[in-house]
Amino acid sequence: MRASARLRRYCPACFAHQTWGQPANEGPDIIVCADGNRQLRRFRGGVDTTPVYDAEIFMASEAVDAVGEAMLRMKTGRPADHAAARLSKEALERCKKSFKVADEDAAIVNEHLFDPTGVVVLLCRHDIPLFACDITTPGEQQKYVVAMLLELLKELPSVATVGLLYDIGCQLDNSCRMVSQPAYGYLGEALPRVIMGCSVLHAYGHEWSCQVVYNPRRRQGFGLSDGEGSERVWSRTRREIPILRRAEKSRRVMALDRKFRHCGETMKEHLGRWFNQKFKLLGFQRHRAKQLQQDSGMSANELQQQHQLQLAPKETEQAGECNQWSSADPPA
Repeated sequence: MRASARLRRYCPACFAHQTWGQPANEGPDIIVCADGNRQLRRFRGGVDTTPVYDAEIFMASEAVDAVGEAMLRMKTGRPADHAAARLSKEALERCKKSFKVADEDAAIVNEHLFDPTGVVVLLCRHDIPLFACDITTPGEQQKYVVAMLLELLKELPSVATVGLLYDIGCQLDNSCRMVSQPAYGYLGEALPRVIMGCSVLHAYGHEWSCQVVYNPRRRQGFGLSDGEGSERVWSRTRREIPILRRAEKSRRVMALDRKFRHCGETMKEHLGRWFNQKFKLLGFQRHRAKQLQQDSGMSANELQQQHQLQLAPKETEQAGECNQWSSADPPA
């Protein structure tokens, strides 16, 4: 069992191994992150020429729209399974109000002035772009991330497990679970092989009850992955923003596809340095964790018990509280 040749070429550190099927909660086989960028939008108008470039990373808008239509049919054709949610409806609603991107119907960008209205990218944990697609709606709908995740799963062995970090991973995970009955929904039979969390820098903007469940520092399996690799890619593409604002569609896709591939090649060349930096960070974090535990005066088992208490059933949450802790007064 092996990943596709394309993925092995893009990131051998993630996809070159031949052993797959690690339990997701113990540490998935691969960890990816997704993020959208509204600055890479394009003005409407101009002449659309015949595409002469076959994109490797960019997905066709038609394929993404097909996934969106299938998701809509599942959502409207099946009753919501609220029992499958990991958070209460109230907590999810508060998280949704905290992030504009969580509202799929929000007009973040004027679609009458721009088309496409942005770009979404999917990267591996080493900040190497794997897939990308245009945002063609005013809001950042879940279909973009789901479409790229499904394409990724097609290029992986059938037993491969995946961890996804996304700004609103709580909302996406809830959507996948809510329509998962009686048959698996958005992700098909791959749903049990995928775990989701919130990107580190965005996790602290979520409700405390959401952080306890979806913060990658608290959810087993994500380790020290931060899910913010996209920010480093966006930094490398900032010079293309004014150039591509009025570019023809096919040329814009070609330019971004080649730029993402160049970013990936650069990161692959520096994988050794990446591992060295992360190894040093791991030692620092391990030492810091032991020091914090000693300062707390509590054993590892006691701290684990306190964490489990915060994972109380969602029915006990009231007004943003998770167990006895509130979002305004988190535990030390």
